[in-house]
Amino acid sequence: MQIDINIIYYFEKSIFVIDPTLKIDETTQSQIRRHSALIEFMDTHCHARAYSFQIKKCNNPTCPYCKPIRLPSQEFHDLSFLPDPIPSQENTDHYAAFQSANAEPIPKSILVVGKIRGYIDCEDCKKRRCVYSDKFLNSDEQQDFQQVLESYSYSCGAPIFPDDHYLKEVVFVRTRINCDSPIEVLYYSSRKSGNYPICYYCGESEGLVAPPESLKQRFKQIYPLCEMCIENRKGFHTKGEIKTNGRASKRRKT
Repeated sequence: MQIDINIIYYFEKSIFVIDPTLKIDETTQSQIRRHSALIEFMDTHCHARAYSFQIKKCNNPTCPYCKPIRLPSQEFHDLSFLPDPIPSQENTDHYAAFQSANAEPIPKSILVVGKIRGYIDCEDCKKRRCVYSDKFLNSDEQQDFQQVLESYSYSCGAPIFPDDHYLKEVVFVRTRINCDSPIEVLYYSSRKSGNYPICYYCGESEGLVAPPESLKQRFKQIYPLCEMCIENRKGFHTKGEIKTNGRASKRRKT
C-alpha cells in the first residue's frame, strides 16, 4: 500500500510540536527514550501494542497539545482504546473478530452499583476493578471464588474464571477495559466493605489532592485525583454539572 507523502509530512510536523529536539532518523526505542517530552506525551495520550498505535485526547484543560473535546464528557470517558487481539474460541489459529473481542458479555442489568460484590486488583497495573454478581454468593461459592483468586492472576479485560468453571456465569468483571482504562465510576458509589478512595486514573490511594472550591461549586461529583497524575497533566474527572440560578431563571423565561 502506497503512503501519501503529505500524511507523513504532517505527522512529522505534529511530532516536532511535541518535542522539537527529535531527529527524523531517530527511530529505535533507545533513541526515543532520550526525549522526555515525547515519552511523557506517549505515556499520557497513547496506547502502543505490537499491532497498533493509538492516540487519544487526554481531556486535561491545561494540556498544551489537545483541543477541547466535543463529545459529552461521559461519552468521551466511556471511549476506550481498541482491545488487544485474542484467539478465536472457534479456531485458535485465528484471532476473534473485533465485534466479539470488543463485546461486553455481561448483561447490563448486572452492571449496577447494587450488584457489586467485591473488588479485584489487576496483576499488571494494580488498579481495582469491581466484581459483580446478580445474587449474593453462598458459603460454597464464596470459598470456590476465593480459591480461584488464590490460584490465578487477574489482568484488566480478562475474565476471572477459566472457561469450564461454573462461576463463570455467576460472577463477572468488565471485559471491555484494559490497563489504561480509569477506575469504574460505580466504584465510587459502592458501599461494599473494602471500598476506599482511590485516584480515578491510576487507582493510587496515597497522595490524593483535595479538589478546588471552584469545581465543588460547579459539579455534583468530583472523582479523586492523586499528585502523580496531576504531574502527568491529568485533571479532575467530574460529573453532573450544577445548574446555577442564572441558568435556571433563563430557562424559565424561555
